[in-house]
Amino acid sequence: MPEIIDTKVCIVGAGPAGSTTSIMLGKMEIPHVIVDAANFPRDKICGDGLDLKVVRVLNNIDLSIVQHEFSNNDFTYSMGMRFILPKGKHVDLMCSNKNDEALFHQPIFYTSRRTSFDTFLFNRIDKKIADVKTGCSIQKIYKEG
Repeated sequence: MPEIIDTKVCIVGAGPAGSTTSIMLGKMEIPHVIVDAANFPRDKICGDGLDLKVVRVLNNIDLSIVQHEFSNNDFTYSMGMRFILPKGKHVDLMCSNKNDEALFHQPIFYTSRRTSFDTFLFNRIDKKIADVKTGCSIQKIYKEG
């Protein structure tokens, strides 16, 4: 028999978008349900890059995340990158110039295995505010009123 959940807010999926939404709702003390078909930790194929947009969102959640928690072995920072364009041309984006003078004082991006990043965010969900349901899927959604 399927479980019927009565809630004003239901987040379907606890990947980076769903977990981040749940974390922010928790900070605002808005009760909600978050559902994911998988159990955590789970692995997904991904490019594993965490760009400056991701860093900005994490800083909005808590300034200490990137400064302190990204220093473990699950996260690697990069001070430069190379974009390979069609026909072999490339564009370099580096944190320092040819004279080793700093252009940026923070990493350009980080990398992390998707399973590590997803679990990292999932574990930050406030379970006093969020009703977390993993290993189950949504069959139907009904809106009343």
